[in-house]
Amino acid sequence: MQRQLSTKAQAFITAVIALFIFSILLWDHFHGGVQSHHILDQEELPAISNWWGGLLLPVLSWILLGRIEKRLSKKAASQSPSKGKY
Repeated sequence: MQRQLSTKAQAFITAVIALFIFSILLWDHFHGGVQSHHILDQEELPAISNWWGGLLLPVLSWILLGRIEKRLSKKAASQSPSKGKY
């Protein structure tokens, strides 16, 4: 039960992050275009669009929130008193 609740929270936080980043990207799109940034700020190197943030931020937040939950559950399991001791 606890795992299901944390998965719902993880999905909610990821959805909020995705909504936020896509609202910024849509604002940029309709107000002059989404920017791209050249690697090392040199024109001859390839440019990376801010649209990649729309993919990377939700994926990274899902992965990192999952790792945080796993670490916290592992810590809680190690702190629980074991039965039959003393």
